[in-house]
Amino acid sequence: MTTGETVSSILAVLSLIISGITAYLTLLSKFKARVVPKRRVILTQILNVPYFVLECEFSNIGAKSGAIEDLLLTVSHPETGSEFSFVPHLTKPQFNIFDKYNITDFGVFSAISLNAKERRELHIAFRPLLTQFSPPVGLVKVHTSVKIDGQTEWMNSTPTFSLRLTQNIIEKWVSPEGEAQQIESIEIGQSRQTLLEKKQ
Repeated sequence: MTTGETVSSILAVLSLIISGITAYLTLLSKFKARVVPKRRVILTQILNVPYFVLECEFSNIGAKSGAIEDLLLTVSHPETGSEFSFVPHLTKPQFNIFDKYNITDFGVFSAISLNAKERRELHIAFRPLLTQFSPPVGLVKVHTSVKIDGQTEWMNSTPTFSLRLTQNIIEKWVSPEGEAQQIESIEIGQSRQTLLEKKQ
């Protein structure tokens, strides 16, 4: 066997090995969903109910399709230890705080289906789980939990971020006449401040 034939044989074997490994990993790679909430939050009223609108990035880094069955948004108030749960109700690809929307402008949340390697962004409007909801004044922490179709356990999504709710913000949020407000997380402000300090 010549040197060229030997090299060709080795390359052919390596190609088969790599193809086998790729096929094996593809079979093992299940639906792997990831939910990343954006750190700008919209507080608004829908049907006279205070809603928490959050833009989320949904992605499937796995090789198989699947669905995100449910979401849960938790707002905690460290000062008092109280927690408030919000459930997904409505969806919209884009949400502009300067526009007026009717309920028919939204889709109803059911599940988020994702193909292999698919990525999608949606605004999710979360409503309070309890009818009597009184937003707390001060620093609150926000995190989302995710339920994958076919799984029994919930998983926590990252990142957790913080908001500072003033009395003025809350009054606008719970008032039927209040306008939609976009609130930036404290972490965004810190990142921007760090960038500005580096430029000085």
